[in-house]
Amino acid sequence: AMQTDLYERLTPLFSAQPRITTNVIVDLIRNDVNSSSSKIQLVLDDYQAITHSIIHRSITRLIEYLPKNLRVIISSRSELPLPLLRWRGESLVKEINTRELKFTYKETVHYLREKSLTSYDLNRLHEVYKKSEGWQASIKLAANIFGDGMSKYKSIDEFSDKDPFVSDYLFHELISTLSVEETKFLMKISVFKYLEPNLCNELTGIKDSERILSSFEGKGLFINKWNGENTIY
Repeated sequence: AMQTDLYERLTPLFSAQPRITTNVIVDLIRNDVNSSSSKIQLVLDDYQAITHSIIHRSITRLIEYLPKNLRVIISSRSELPLPLLRWRGESLVKEINTRELKFTYKETVHYLREKSLTSYDLNRLHEVYKKSEGWQASIKLAANIFGDGMSKYKSIDEFSDKDPFVSDYLFHELISTLSVEETKFLMKISVFKYLEPNLCNELTGIKDSERILSSFEGKGLFINKWNGENTIY
């Protein structure tokens, strides 16, 4: 079995003099995993919260020299700062992207029925699915709002981000993760239904709106790039 005191054995190395490189630390972990007869899964959740480049390089080294009995599972709300293009070419990675995570209409119906929301009529089910575009978080918000069957809203189109369920989700899950600059940018461009980078540049007085919009799309901020000759979000 894998050594259970790995943390205790590695901790003194972080303060050792001369300082041991992170590559050595990663290799020690790899050796410990290799010595185990068990299959091990390392799950890294909310990877978007990690910003230190040393950690990214360490994870890259671990994956590129991955022991046969170790599987690394990474979940993130934004694009991973890891060499995914190279790994795809070497068949080192299997990805589940946002499109694959979206619910189909059938899955939406199944989810709402699991929540005992069987009183939904077909028209309302279609409304929920169309408005949410298959995103589970949006479907869950709609289920919370309409779930008691006595909602003050007769149609899903009647509620907005002013509803407590929606505003709380947007703030705690999305807005609070942004920098001050990103929040100001988002507030200024919120008047537009469609976002064109040059127009956003004019409105905000900056020159790299396309880069920011692309980063928002990567972070899953309900901004999607349209397929076409012009860059529009």
